[in-house]
Amino acid sequence: MNITIKPLLTARALTLVTLIGLLGMFSRQSLAEDQTISLVASECAVTVTSNEGSGCEQGQCEGVEACICAKRGDFITWEMSDNNRAKFKLKFSENSPLKEQCGKNFKKGKVKCKVKEELDVGESFDYLVMLEGCDEGTDPRIVISK
Repeated sequence: MNITIKPLLTARALTLVTLIGLLGMFSRQSLAEDQTISLVASECAVTVTSNEGSGCEQGQCEGVEACICAKRGDFITWEMSDNNRAKFKLKFSENSPLKEQCGKNFKKGKVKCKVKEELDVGESFDYLVMLEGCDEGTDPRIVISK
């Protein structure tokens, strides 16, 4: 009885490489992305800028300058500029898209929040970035994307 081991090893190696490739492809799709939003305070006004761009497709922000698009499960970090360590909070006009009401209390420096998984694609959320001791805030938007 003559058994050839080489073809069996080649078939196993090919199967293993295929499985690793498929796992890598699916894990990249399911990983959350991080977005960082820079905040610059000047008296009671806050300038909001996304470090990576809005991440939106054409028309999703409807002319709102400080708008970002985020996927369900993404992480968003709001970070005050180094030269200004003012305390800030996020105040949503209706429901918050963030898990555990993240950002609702005043924080100094930065706050990192996770976008809820159960949101519908296309939903948008207007909110204010409020500085401690100020009555008004800057009004950016988060749009949930695919």
